[in-house]
Amino acid sequence: MDNLKIDIKFIQKFKRISSINIELIEEFSCGLEELDKKLIQMKENDEGTTFVFLDETNGQIIGYCTYCASGLKKAYENDSITYPAAEIKYFAIDKTYQHKSYDDDFKFSDLMLCEVLKKLIEISEEAISFDYILLYSVPEAVNFYKRNGFCEFTEFMKKDSYNYIDGCIPMFFTL
Repeated sequence: MDNLKIDIKFIQKFKRISSINIELIEEFSCGLEELDKKLIQMKENDEGTTFVFLDETNGQIIGYCTYCASGLKKAYENDSITYPAAEIKYFAIDKTYQHKSYDDDFKFSDLMLCEVLKKLIEISEEAISFDYILLYSVPEAVNFYKRNGFCEFTEFMKKDSYNYIDGCIPMFFTL
C-alpha cells in the first residue's frame, strides 16, 4: 500500500457523468470489476444521480458517486416506520488514488466521501429533508465507512433485498 502524500488538483464541484468522455470512463478502475461496470452503465442509466471527480492535472477520473432517494425502515414489535433517507448507491475511487494521503489527517478517499456527504447534507437542508444517508458497503470497505461516521444497521433496521447488494453490509449515517 502506497501511503505517500500526492498533490492532486481536483474539481471540488461534482461533474455530471453525462458530460464525461466515454474513453475516460472506460479507463477508470477501482479494483472491483462490478463497480467499474456500473460507472459505464451510469452514463446512460437513471438509477440515480451520478457525478465524477476529476484530476485537473491529467483529466483522469479520480472517483465517482451515484446517489438517490431512499428510506430507512425500522421495525418495532408489530409496526414499522420508514424514515426519509438518501442512498449512496455506488462510490468508488480509482486504484491510482486509493490509500493516498491528502494531508496529515485525511486520505484522498476520505476527502472524496466528505464532498459527497457535504453535497447530500446541502440537498437535505435546501431541497428535500431526510434524516439518514444509507449505503451498502463491500466487506473490504466497511472500516473506511466506519472511519467516516457510518454505522452498521442495528437489529431493528431492515435492509433492502436488491440483487446488487448480495454480500454487502448495510450501513447508515445520521444527519
